[in-house]
Amino acid sequence: QRRLTQHGVNNASLMVGDAARGWKDKGPYDVMVFTASSPLLPESALADLRPGGRLFIVVGEAPVMTAQLVRRDSEGNLRTQALFETCLDPLVNALEPERFVF
Repeated sequence: QRRLTQHGVNNASLMVGDAARGWKDKGPYDVMVFTASSPLLPESALADLRPGGRLFIVVGEAPVMTAQLVRRDSEGNLRTQALFETCLDPLVNALEPERFVF
C-alpha cells in the first residue's frame, strides 16, 4: 500500500485473504486482480464486480490455464477475453469443478 501511495495511487486498496470466498462487505469493485489461479471462474468474484469493472484472473488446472480479463458493462453483462496461456499456483480453498466418478 505504501508503494502505491509513493507513486501517487491513492484510490486503490490491497487485500490479502480468502479470495475464493469473496469480500462482499468491501465491494463492489472497479478492478480486481487475482494473483493465484482458480479451476473455475469464481461466482463470488463476478458478483463483487461493479458495472464498468474489470477482473483479471487465471482460470484452469495445471498444465492448462488461461489468463482472462472479465468486464462487466454498464448493463451488467459480462464479457470474457482470453489473454494468454500460463500456469500459476491455485487459490487456497478454490472451488473445485465437479468430477466424474466411476
